Amino acid sequence: MSHRKKREESKRGRIADSYFRLSLTVLIIFAVLYVAAQLIARTDGFLYLIEDRLSESLGLDITVEEAQLSPALVLQLKGVSSKDSEKKTAPSVTAEMLNANFDFSRIFLGREFALDSLSLSGFALSLVPNGRGQWLPEILGKAGERLTEWVGVPDQVQGGGGEDSAASREEESGRAQAKVPPVTRVTIQDGKVRWRTAEGATLAAMDGFELVISSVSLPRRQMMHYDLSIKTLQKPRGELLEQVRVELLSEGESHIVMGYDPGRLTRPVVRPEPQSAPDEPVGIQEALREAIE
Repeated sequence: MSHRKKREESKRGRIADSYFRLSLTVLIIFAVLYVAAQLIARTDGFLYLIEDRLSESLGLDITVEEAQLSPALVLQLKGVSSKDSEKKTAPSVTAEMLNANFDFSRIFLGREFALDSLSLSGFALSLVPNGRGQWLPEILGKAGERLTEWVGVPDQVQGGGGEDSAASREEESGRAQAKVPPVTRVTIQDGKVRWRTAEGATLAAMDGFELVISSVSLPRRQMMHYDLSIKTLQKPRGELLEQVRVELLSEGESHIVMGYDPGRLTRPVVRPEPQSAPDEPVGIQEALREAIE
């Protein structure tokens, strides 16, 4: 009996020792990979790789001043900007800081560029119509379309987007068409947006905005939650609003208004309504009007 006990104890000891060695080996491998990732992130090659990936995803030629990985493996980019970002006639995007959190479970499953969340600060976006009146760059996807609709910018800009416009040339060369990978949550702080004609004239402007876009899972459906607060908003007809806030739940073309504060009107209408604007509000505007009534 004593001999049998010793054999069982010896067997348990060997199993425990095997688990310990396996755990130690895995820990060492992860430590080596972690240190290697931190070192690689400090190289110029990594910076160029990030610029290429961003350029491919956003459809613009992107440059980054500095890239690094935080101790928690959050990708931190400083000084992100697109080519010709100073030109008013070209679609552009800039950000003082961009933080990207990766979904490592999806990466390990072989899904490249799997992002969990993005946060941007000092964000600036200049939207210019192409030859067919589409607003470029399309980096915000559906959120950008809904934002443009809500601000009241017409779908087709009169006199804009000619064949020789910068935006049209961008489209013809295959640029400015964003292919942003799916992200669970996007946070933008201290942002501004300009809607411009192909000649560079400002149609509408939004300053000091904060936007949170998050995916909401409900039984048998997936919805998007939008929470937008704006310090100042200049609409196409010249109205200037301050302290505006909109909160929406959206699924396709259906919108549920969770909260709406139209803000304070500091300047009334100064321009006639654009000819291409619809006579009656549609989509988000209609939902907001129903919420107010």
